[in-house]
Amino acid sequence: MNLRSLLIVLGVFGLIFLMFIFTIVSRYIIKLVSRFPTFNFVSLKLGLRSIERNHWTVATALLAIAIGLGSVGGVLTTGEGLKDFVADAFSSFADYDIQINGIPDSKISDMEERLLLMEEVKTVYKTTDEFSGFNLNIDKVNGKPISRYISDFTEEKRIKAEERCINVNLGGRNIEFNPLNPVTFKTVGGRLLGKEDIGKNNIIVSTQCVDTFGFGVGDTITFRYNDYYFDMKIVGVYAPSFQGGGPPSSNLGIITSIETQDRIRRSSSNKEFNILEVNGVKLSDYAKLLPEDQSKLIPILSKTSVNIVGLDVEVEYFGPYGSEEIIISKRLAESFRLKIGDSITLEENEYMKTFVIQDIREGPFNKESDIIIPYSALKGTFPDIYTYTLSVIAKEGQAPALSKKTKAMFSPEYYVFESSEVLSIVNRLIDQVVIPISLLASFSLFVAIIVISNTMYLSIIDRKREIGIMKAIGASNFTVLKNLAIENLAIGVVGGILSLVILYFAFFGLSLILQIEGTPISPLILGGIFFLSLVVSVIASIIPAYNTSKIRPLSVLRYE
Repeated sequence: MNLRSLLIVLGVFGLIFLMFIFTIVSRYIIKLVSRFPTFNFVSLKLGLRSIERNHWTVATALLAIAIGLGSVGGVLTTGEGLKDFVADAFSSFADYDIQINGIPDSKISDMEERLLLMEEVKTVYKTTDEFSGFNLNIDKVNGKPISRYISDFTEEKRIKAEERCINVNLGGRNIEFNPLNPVTFKTVGGRLLGKEDIGKNNIIVSTQCVDTFGFGVGDTITFRYNDYYFDMKIVGVYAPSFQGGGPPSSNLGIITSIETQDRIRRSSSNKEFNILEVNGVKLSDYAKLLPEDQSKLIPILSKTSVNIVGLDVEVEYFGPYGSEEIIISKRLAESFRLKIGDSITLEENEYMKTFVIQDIREGPFNKESDIIIPYSALKGTFPDIYTYTLSVIAKEGQAPALSKKTKAMFSPEYYVFESSEVLSIVNRLIDQVVIPISLLASFSLFVAIIVISNTMYLSIIDRKREIGIMKAIGASNFTVLKNLAIENLAIGVVGGILSLVILYFAFFGLSLILQIEGTPISPLILGGIFFLSLVVSVIASIIPAYNTSKIRPLSVLRYE
């Protein structure tokens, strides 16, 4: 038997033991309830005395009610708690009502102005389309190569670190308009990112990252993005409020400002272009001028990857004053028989421009590209090189109207996304899990009805003489029904209270497992559980109570 099977067996025995303890405790609770003041209500006094007389049987009925209602309520409450938690967590990192995705750099300012003119809009702020992050590699830690840095780790930890230092995700955050929520991002060391970090090479990392690499506040991490390197300083360590990391995060929960993230992606990125002309000659005609073995390669090489460089990297290649020239690889130069000073016309999405070759170098560039182009040379002609997302916050109560107006203005050219759509999808997924489990748990309520009915029949057998005498001295059928109803309502009240206690502990346990903190139990669910306890008790007692009220006194006394 493996450890998991053993734990399951122990869990089952533990549950049986808890049910036994609950039954014992219920017995004493019943005795305590039976001593409550009756305020001279004869029916109440008779009902409580009957409960006390059949305390073991009633304790079993209470166990059935408490298990059934407690489990159903626990599942429903946890489902509602998950919905509330997801809504809070989502709002902590996505503080917007609507997002418009895929906006070209050339149109972003115009669209911001158009949105701000809408009366329903409160705030508009920009993020990159890489909002969730892009991948980097960890190259050095405090100037020490990562291979040397992790060489002193235990073998298990070193293997884990080697796997995780590749394709590390760097998330971006708009600190100015959407600051980090200290509830979702609990500071363990240092501080969270603030406005003073906008545009700077500062990052925060999760405790998961610290556990993997042993990083600390003040450490400097050198990342490699494509073929380029840059340093980032850790200013804080945070503990995510939910397993998996606080969004937007990464596999290691590394986050910087959106401005820094945008600067990094603008330093170097690859994009495919089509070569249309060489020295003013269409490519199909130019291929005829080449030897047959080279002309066969032209259709293959006509679609080429271009490394677009910007900011410091652009200055490094082309100088500080901008350039309309390009650098090509030796492979491309030899395939097309190109030399410095020749021209190439590039096309992307029906936009085209001619560039002059400034230099020929060993390639490929940035792993796969045969051409390096400065971003400044593309900016005016190719609008879709870099795209952005606009996040829009509506004025109170204006989100639905803003959504309709925004979709009418910008769809289908741009994708308009509502944050409520995410919550709606998540809520449906949670319901798809919670409802079937609740239905399965509700079968225990059927067991509770059977147990309570059995309790009633046993009680009637013991009280036949008492009921016969009551009817012989003038008690009506309604009086007998009333006494039995009060008795079962008392069982329902006690069962409902015990169900709420079990519900609280069940929810508390699941909250610890799922790390949901501070989510209140819905008063609607609490009231529903208590009311359902009364309903179950009444339904279970209807048939035996009705049959009992029809007992003929003479038949009972003759039997006695």
